[in-house]
Amino acid sequence: MTSEQRELYGKAFNTFAMTLNHMQGSGLDSVSAANRVIELSEQIPAPSRGAVGADAEEILRLVRQRSDAELDAMRLHVVGLE
Repeated sequence: MTSEQRELYGKAFNTFAMTLNHMQGSGLDSVSAANRVIELSEQIPAPSRGAVGADAEEILRLVRQRSDAELDAMRLHVVGLE
């Protein structure tokens, strides 16, 4: 980032990056995720969306039930940028 960008966005970017790194480190392992994707892809017909991970069903439910504005607010909250 330029110094001007860092002044404007540096704190938010650092918060986002730290939160995202923590989330990635505590997520589903790649072998389990790959096995779930294979399982989903072998269904006939294969679903256009499939839950992969402990919180995936809840997230898919929220996407179906909430407005774009509500989802945007939720995403900001999750990454510490409310």
